[in-house]
Amino acid sequence: MSLNLIIMLVIGLTLMGLVIGFVTSFLGNAESSFTDKLSEDDQTKIDQVKRESGSFAFLSSSVKVVQGDKKGSKLYLKIRNPYANTFTHAGGDIVSSPDAISVTIADGQVDESGTGDSLIIQSPPISLDSGNSDGYALSVYAQNGVSLGTFYATFVITHSDSSTETKVLTINVE
Repeated sequence: MSLNLIIMLVIGLTLMGLVIGFVTSFLGNAESSFTDKLSEDDQTKIDQVKRESGSFAFLSSSVKVVQGDKKGSKLYLKIRNPYANTFTHAGGDIVSSPDAISVTIADGQVDESGTGDSLIIQSPPISLDSGNSDGYALSVYAQNGVSLGTFYATFVITHSDSSTETKVLTINVE
């Protein structure tokens, strides 16, 4: 009788393992399909922003950000390099470590770093040869301690000849 019990237990555990493996695999495929869909949406918006006029443009003049949201919000940017030298930007947080792209955020709450909480705008690395343009997806985050309300982000792009272009973007923190 105990031999039958052991055999039934082994068969039961094996079947349970197979079912768990199947469900995990199924959910993993669903998740990757969802992630691919988000990437397609990002690419569509990047293609839209590439069609904007001028050498520096945003797809929208404002972005909504939910305070404390780990996913953040997307901001779509077009840059065209009309100059002879290559335009480069290292990427990363462009508020705290500006180089070719810098951002100043204002609303009487210019910098909330005293509390360790701030608005974060991250960019991918950018390298544009002369005459080329491209679109990019930037991520905007509002940490938990950031005040709710409207902020104005002044984006300044500095070209190789030291000329600059400026755009102002509204960031609504909810």
